[in-house]
Amino acid sequence: MSLLFKKVLCQNKRSMYRVNKEKDVLLMTYTQFCASISKYYEISNFGLKKDANNYLKEFCESLKVLSNLDELMSQFSHDLFEEDLFGYQKERYGRLSYFLNQILTEYLQKQAYGNKMPEMRYYSELAKYDKNSAIEAYELLSRAYEHPDCDERTIYLMFERHLNLIDFATHHFPDGYVVDENVVEETFDKCELMIKKHKICHEQIKGYYYYKKLCQAFSYYKVKDNLNFTRSVL
Repeated sequence: MSLLFKKVLCQNKRSMYRVNKEKDVLLMTYTQFCASISKYYEISNFGLKKDANNYLKEFCESLKVLSNLDELMSQFSHDLFEEDLFGYQKERYGRLSYFLNQILTEYLQKQAYGNKMPEMRYYSELAKYDKNSAIEAYELLSRAYEHPDCDERTIYLMFERHLNLIDFATHHFPDGYVVDENVVEETFDKCELMIKKHKICHEQIKGYYYYKKLCQAFSYYKVKDNLNFTRSVL
């Protein structure tokens, strides 16, 4: 264990909690929480990855005894997914560190399956990076889209998910679709309904028409033996 890690750990333990003596509970302010997360990044940026992980592991263990953990996770998830204050989307392909991810997942899972928004959308964004939870992430995003409190970010992610499916389905062209062609057609129909119902961003609209033209060209290509597919798309 490095001297830097020992020093940081001792400082953190002395200042981590405040005790509500009337209720005999352990509390942590969100400022303290953010300072500890920042300290993790600071240690990691020194190149002390093992020390950083050990620090975060012990810190996350200490969070489990807090009486206001849900309150902290509520603010933290908002800052991650609404404000991107912690660079979440830029680090490790969107994945949080394992120990922090465990705690946040437990909180968001509980809120999401309690049908709460925007936590349902937050959990779908967190779960999509786990290959074992990809289906669950899509199901939750679909539920978030149908929720009365559906927001602009949810609409954006839902449309993006449809485009990603079409992109995946067509990436072996001109050899054919890699999923059932009916699924692709249904996905285009869903996109069209969303365009009529919502204000979809310009870049996504461009993507939609690109894939529409691509699939139309492929349909024409299939019935023309000597057609150059690339030329037909361009």
